[in-house]
Amino acid sequence: MSSGRGNKNPGIQNKIKESMETKLENVMKQIGWTDGYHVPLLNEENTQLSNKIEEMLKEKAHCLMQSDDLANSVNNVEKTLKDIMFHYQHNQGLIYACKTYKETEEHMMKLSICNEKIAKKEISKYTVTQNEINSRNEELEAEIRRLKEIINEIEKSALLDHGTILLWEEEIVNQEELSQEQSLLLEKLQNETRNKQQKLEKLSYDIKSQEVALEHARNTFRKIHGNRQFLIKKWEGCVSFVGKRDEEIMILRNEIDGLLQNFSQQRETLQDELSFMSGLERNNRETEIKTKCFDREAAVLLGMRNKSKEKVEEIENEISTVSRSLANTGKLLQQERCLCKFIAKGNSDMNSSIEKLDRVIDSLKDRLKDVYSHHESANERRAQLEEILMAEETNVTEVENELKNVQYNIFVNQSHLGRLKNKELSLSTLISGIESSIKLLTNEKVGISKKVLQKFQMVYNLDYLIEKQESRISHMLGCQKSSKQEELVKKLNDLEKAVVSKNKEYKFLSLQKSKLES
Repeated sequence: MSSGRGNKNPGIQNKIKESMETKLENVMKQIGWTDGYHVPLLNEENTQLSNKIEEMLKEKAHCLMQSDDLANSVNNVEKTLKDIMFHYQHNQGLIYACKTYKETEEHMMKLSICNEKIAKKEISKYTVTQNEINSRNEELEAEIRRLKEIINEIEKSALLDHGTILLWEEEIVNQEELSQEQSLLLEKLQNETRNKQQKLEKLSYDIKSQEVALEHARNTFRKIHGNRQFLIKKWEGCVSFVGKRDEEIMILRNEIDGLLQNFSQQRETLQDELSFMSGLERNNRETEIKTKCFDREAAVLLGMRNKSKEKVEEIENEISTVSRSLANTGKLLQQERCLCKFIAKGNSDMNSSIEKLDRVIDSLKDRLKDVYSHHESANERRAQLEEILMAEETNVTEVENELKNVQYNIFVNQSHLGRLKNKELSLSTLISGIESSIKLLTNEKVGISKKVLQKFQMVYNLDYLIEKQESRISHMLGCQKSSKQEELVKKLNDLEKAVVSKNKEYKFLSLQKSKLES
């Protein structure tokens, strides 16, 4: 390394030579050599010693140049090591953030798969209910035929006996009074069901607000991972924030438990109402139909309760992910502290080696001063110069070994940085793919849930219309005049048309379901 730099900087080399020549001239003047380097000596030993002295002076200049180059290279190596450690710490933080983000995305994938299974179950339930509706439609058609036959028989009996018609009219008046009373009861029940629906809407609004709060917590958690130094400084604040979040979640769980208790109480009241309606079933079929409606509403409420439980479980899973990520950050901090200690030890070793080199250079200068100051015999000078040469050779070998070690450490750090960059690229590609797949799954889930809700509403409205028409038919059976019977026939025809349209919609939905499953 030193020879290469010397060839690249000839100006510095010439300056060093000139300075060395001036120093040698001063030394010659102090000794008393006024004729320069080429002085006639007495014997061959003196000539050899003079040649060795010249070589030693040249080697000294070369060693000084090497020491300057070594000092510059050591400074450059320290700078590169600092840069390498900074990039290494930055890459470690990015890798850890990618790992934690990957864990959260895997958890979200599992949740989406569970939601997809739930949607499939709901679709299967919808198919079952649709089959039931078809069977009920067939039963209604049979009942309509039977009712037409009954109407024909009633017309024949009306022609035979007017007295029976008068009796029927009196009974119709009584039934109308009963129907008015029952209509009042039905209005009360409808008001109660509306109140229950409002309570359920409040419960769903609370659950949505909890979901928004959880998404806000996720965003803050990702920001914390993005700014690693800020997380280290605000560690205690984050722990207190998580404690507060746990307390809030416990409060929300208590509120949900209270809502579930209210729901159980409402269910008990519904059961009481069902028992009351079973008593009224003997007198009128309308009450029986409404009890079925309440059973369906109870099933819907049970589904809402199960959904709320699943959301509470999702909240608990997210809390566990937060706690795991905090534990992982603690482990990573310990690892980084160990790395800092190791780097500090390496810096101390480098500083000690630099101090040793400075001491060696100072000792060389002292020895050269001793050589210039003491004018002993030729043999003594020869022995001292040989010792100095041996010491300088050992120092040069030590310096070369240290340079090799430094170069090897730089190579190892560069290779490690390359590996870390490759890992970072692979993790970023994986994360982008996972994000795209999760977005697709969430979009499909939202579309399926909307369609399922729409179809449930349509089925519920259809059931309500059918039951209403059945009640009207049962009410019209006892009276009837020809005009009311014609209106009833028209309504029955409209109902048949509605059933046909709903069957078409059911076929269309079944096709969409098969497409979604494929």
